[in-house]
Amino acid sequence: MMIKRDILELLSKDLHRKEIIALVGSRQVGKTTLMKMLQQEVTSQSVFLTFEKLEDLKLFEEDIEFFINKYVKNTDVLFIDEFQYAQSGGQKLKYIYDTCSVKIIISGSSEPELAIHSLQYLVGRVFIYKIYPLTFKEFINERCPENNFLLDDFSTQNHLLHIKEYFVEYLRYGSYPEVVKEENEEVKIRILENLVNSYLLKEIKDILSYKNVFEYETLLQRFALQDGSLLNKNTFSQELGIYNNKINEMTNVLEKTYILGLARPFLKNKIKEQIKSPKSYIQDLGFKNTLIKNYNPLTLKNDKGMIYENFVFNSLLRNGIKAGFWNIQNRHEVDFVYEKDGDIVGIEVKSKLTNNSLTLSMKKFIEQMKPAYLYVFNENIDSDTMVENTRVIFTNFINCVQLR
Repeated sequence: MMIKRDILELLSKDLHRKEIIALVGSRQVGKTTLMKMLQQEVTSQSVFLTFEKLEDLKLFEEDIEFFINKYVKNTDVLFIDEFQYAQSGGQKLKYIYDTCSVKIIISGSSEPELAIHSLQYLVGRVFIYKIYPLTFKEFINERCPENNFLLDDFSTQNHLLHIKEYFVEYLRYGSYPEVVKEENEEVKIRILENLVNSYLLKEIKDILSYKNVFEYETLLQRFALQDGSLLNKNTFSQELGIYNNKINEMTNVLEKTYILGLARPFLKNKIKEQIKSPKSYIQDLGFKNTLIKNYNPLTLKNDKGMIYENFVFNSLLRNGIKAGFWNIQNRHEVDFVYEKDGDIVGIEVKSKLTNNSLTLSMKKFIEQMKPAYLYVFNENIDSDTMVENTRVIFTNFINCVQLR
């Protein structure tokens, strides 16, 4: 059974436009499923290909005219899955776009590969959509649809109790579609292990041509263990025995293949913002837990605060929010900050609190940045007050899915 994704409605609206639709995201994130769901909405003639089939890939690369006659000439919509395998894909896709009256939808698991071989030829001709693992709202719609109304508006800590077991499951096994659909916990783990191995062997070794996948596995495990911490590439280089420049290169690949997310310092000087060290987050908690071989429930984990922080960061990312963090001389920090319609929004992530008093860092943040909102996501307190001109909201974690 296919899981309905929120982005499907947006993709459907673009079916009538001339521009190519490119779906990019990590392996097994649901790109193929989205394409098949789009194909079901097409009432005219369509063709669905995958470039994992060598015969079609070879034809596309070696004889584009024959490819057009076979697949494009009498077709209204052309779907090509796993497009990153086409080494000269962009140039040939541009030729089809410019000479044929056909709507083209492609998918790829590697943004660097698509960018190098495809997207540079398609400026002004392509709409790029980033596909992530399921949002928590999509997860609830699949696993517990009778309670999806709880995510339609801000809910209380008591409301969270109705879906607490699903929240815990989301934090343990993540939200790749095949993992979510599987009920058996042992099978969930096998799917996740296969996903990690597939990423290393296919994405890193076969497509991006990095021979030493063990270096990537070691670096990924290191990222997973320090999830939510400042990225110190010099320390990584010394500990792992990998040159600093290569750490930079590998980190960029992990980010561009949607395995790693980076939150950069939120500064008024945007140039400095790119220079300071970012914080790093694995983009799916199931993927992270597989790397460190730890699927323990939240109550048995000693990094509970970091897990909550990861959940909030990735919820923001999947809502299209590129959040940074606020840090003053490593003395005062607020976990996430972003700008919306000219207003600054701050987010602090806590576990269990004894009261709704503000920390010194929160007070400094309000004083210096003058945010419109400061959300304090936590396990047990609901509170909504004004501090100076800032609305300070203590609330449960799932309400971060409401932020836009």
